[in-house]
Order: sequence, then C-alpha cells, then structure tokens
Amino acid sequence: MDILLDTHMAYWYLLGEKKMPRLAKELIADRSNNVFVSLASAWEIGIKHAKRPDSITLTAEEFIEGCNETGIVVLPIAQDQLLASMSIAQPEGLDHHDPFDRLLLGASTAMRMKFLTHDQKIASYDAPWVLFM
Repeated sequence: MDILLDTHMAYWYLLGEKKMPRLAKELIADRSNNVFVSLASAWEIGIKHAKRPDSITLTAEEFIEGCNETGIVVLPIAQDQLLASMSIAQPEGLDHHDPFDRLLLGASTAMRMKFLTHDQKIASYDAPWVLFM
C-alpha cells in the first residue's frame, strides 16, 4: 500500500512519540508498504519550528534527514497535487482552512495514496483514501 503521512504522523514517528497510534506505527514500519511524506510537511515543520522551537524541536532539515534515514520517501510538491487540492470539497459546516492539510489531501488524491492522519477535521472529509487513526 502507498501511504502519504500527515505532517504530525511523520513528526511523531520520527520522535518516537507515545501518543502515536500503535496501528499507525505498524503501517509505517511494515516494509510491504511504501511510505511517503510531502515536502510541504517539511515546510510546515520549518515554519512551526521557527515560531515555537521548544514545542517543535526538529528543523525542516532535520525532519527531511530523519525521513531519509527511516526510509520515508520525501516527495516534491507538484502541479497536479496543487490542482487536486483545489477540487476537494470541504464538508458542509466544517471550518477547515489549513493550506498544508489541503495540499497534503491534494497530493494523496493526485498520487492515489492512502493519507494517514490523526486529525479529526481531515477525518470529517469521509474520503475513502483517508486513514484516520
């Protein structure tokens, strides 16, 4: 299975966070799965680290390096991903305007990957490609 990780899932995995769901860890560690992260996630980590280095301890460079070391493939941001992100309908009544989440949803859609997240707002999209844990 091809899996694109939400930013927080990749971050938690790299740091060995206890709050990460066990099944999510197993999916990432399962070598029969192809696990990816978007360069948009490194961008998001970099922005958050610059604002709150005490709570987001990895820099964008360390995040990318950690992904490479653990076998998580870092994907570039592509035009088809951007365009797909603009065509995903937001569920009625959901206040969700995170541009990184939209871009990641677009990437998983364009690349036909499962999207692994722990974000309840993304789970509200009720899309078949979203794996909420």
